[in-house]
Amino acid sequence: LQSMLQGAVQSVQWTYSLFWQLCPQQVILVWGDGYYNGAIKTRKTVQPMEVSTEEASLQRSQQLRELYDSLSAGETNPPTRRPCAALSPEDLTESEWFYLMCVSFSFPPGVGLPGKAYARRQHLWLTGANEVDSKTFSRAILAKSARIQTVVCIPVLDGVVELGTTDKVQEDLNFVQHVRSFFVDHHPLTPKPALSEHSTSNPTTSSTDHIP
Repeated sequence: LQSMLQGAVQSVQWTYSLFWQLCPQQVILVWGDGYYNGAIKTRKTVQPMEVSTEEASLQRSQQLRELYDSLSAGETNPPTRRPCAALSPEDLTESEWFYLMCVSFSFPPGVGLPGKAYARRQHLWLTGANEVDSKTFSRAILAKSARIQTVVCIPVLDGVVELGTTDKVQEDLNFVQHVRSFFVDHHPLTPKPALSEHSTSNPTTSSTDHIP
């Protein structure tokens, strides 16, 4: 999933990509995974050696999630010694804060931009996300401080992929199709070719002969 999100957002050079996954028990869309592709305030990475921009972004995405987990744990757990390369809140840009805070959001189908895209099974494109009110876009205040101007939600698989950028981009159907192709073409659960007649024997007849 993360490699799909990474491929999609890097191919269009937007700021971030998220996947809102349907949680069947609660029938609500929750954070499934994400990839941060925007500006980085401090180059704190796990390895001391120089890494490529792609590796730095991947590490950054993981570090942001770890920072969210440590912040949300708060006072419930005794403080653990964090690695010196771990991020602190003051290390973040505004767009990283926006990405980080998205982890805490959830959307019932039909509510919010991701929820509406999921319920309608069609994409929603919001230009001027930093200029609308919170009724139009629940994260509008965060978007304003992070200068996130364009947000697109596209229903794919069993959820919604969201991409955002600090640029003002007008709706583009080719863009939507391009992003969707990363999740349709590379869907790991695509049906395999039908088995031949010779391989349709009942696998339970001699379960001790082979390891499942």
